Amino acid sequence: MLFRSRELFHHGRWDEAIHELERYLNMSNAPIPERAFAMRLLGKSYLNKNDFKKSHKWFLKATEEESGRREGWIDLAKLLFHQNDFVACIDAIRNGLKDKNINTDWIYDNDCWGATPYDLAAQCFFHTNDFDQAAKFGLKAVKMDSNNKRLKDNLKFYKSLCIKS
Repeated sequence: MLFRSRELFHHGRWDEAIHELERYLNMSNAPIPERAFAMRLLGKSYLNKNDFKKSHKWFLKATEEESGRREGWIDLAKLLFHQNDFVACIDAIRNGLKDKNINTDWIYDNDCWGATPYDLAAQCFFHTNDFDQAAKFGLKAVKMDSNNKRLKDNLKFYKSLCIKS
């Protein structure tokens, strides 16, 4: 049932995916990582439907279900960033970055282990006027994706703000 739900999600069939994922969670005694993954897919499905309240609810549930795994926290951080809640986004990223154990199971999300968390954090620190932290996290993002021009340009900008302040 979870694999069917995942396929529905990947084909943009949000309502059907939501129905199947909720069914899965209601009847499942599945392992915690799979339950948290289903909750993350629910959060993403609701996000794609622009239902930010339900999306937030499911991302929070995913982090509660499996608090030690990075993916749930970074998904939550992306939503918080989209909502311009930069302080909460930073907190979510910091919680996610506590997970140092890359688990390359089928639930693994490569985006959460690359530059994205550091880039999001840098942008959040910029928006909260903490330019030193923006530069620090911007540098980490560039180290993770050294060919990304936008990340390099952002880092240069953050550093220029550190000099002025």
